[in-house]
Amino acid sequence: MKHKRLITASLMSIALLAACGGGGGESPKEPAAEPSPAAVTAAPEESRRESPAELPESSGPAPAEALDLSSKVLVDEAGIRITAGEYVQDDFLDDGIRILIENENPMTCLIDCQLLVVNGYQVGGSFSAQVAAGKKLNTVLEIPRHALRTAEIEEIHSVSAAFAVYDPEPWRTVLKPEEKVIFDDGTKAAEPSDPGTEVFFKEGVHVSARMVRNDPFLGTGIILYLKNEGERTVYAEAKNLSIDGYMLEGYSGTILWPGKRAIGKIYLADGDLAENGITDPREAELYVGLMSAETMEDIVSGTGTFRIG
Repeated sequence: MKHKRLITASLMSIALLAACGGGGGESPKEPAAEPSPAAVTAAPEESRRESPAELPESSGPAPAEALDLSSKVLVDEAGIRITAGEYVQDDFLDDGIRILIENENPMTCLIDCQLLVVNGYQVGGSFSAQVAAGKKLNTVLEIPRHALRTAEIEEIHSVSAAFAVYDPEPWRTVLKPEEKVIFDDGTKAAEPSDPGTEVFFKEGVHVSARMVRNDPFLGTGIILYLKNEGERTVYAEAKNLSIDGYMLEGYSGTILWPGKRAIGKIYLADGDLAENGITDPREAELYVGLMSAETMEDIVSGTGTFRIG
């Protein structure tokens, strides 16, 4: 059973590593399929506003006034140069940071953003691009608006990212991910207004939980607040949820980098609560486990309870 769980968790980890903000420092296994050209095409220029001042206030969090990313080189190694440009905002698309990728290698390279952090919170954007030998790509590293809302980020004070580079044929790691600061005005990361009840604290990792019902952005489920004060990247999983003694389906898994925060969620269907006669939930129990993000081997686990309402 443990071997089966390890395989399942490993597959989930690989999928998460393809998403920005969720990756560890290891070299991922070869994916089942390479990204399609459509998936790596930069957003049309006309779809992006050049001046943040043109954006209505209601569209989302605004960058700090001092934000200046003009030609900041984030990566210049192994034949790959990644340069950050201006912060861009849009009425309909997610905000983001314009980046220029230059590939001086004799082969096509896959550039994968494995970590995107805003104000200390991993925000889980998605970015992956193939750049042919000797070519350049102008694109936008998107910052998901919904993730900023979930983390209660109203103004951007810091942004950092980690990029990995791979040679798809044959699959090999060209450059391992290393976190690079894009912008930081020195403001400390803020705690959430309601982190919930701490249900787990081991190996420097805090996990707090609270239940929300019919939230306009999050629906119904268990909101998790995770903070890693340890020294290693871990895969934190939350499962085996029970409410008032009834087991309910649900799972949340997050690759959590050292010194970072993240918001997770276990989604619940109202029908599942009704089937178990749970109309006024009182108490929940949750299992939390930590695994090495590199090997997916178990580190430590525990079970915690929290009151609802």
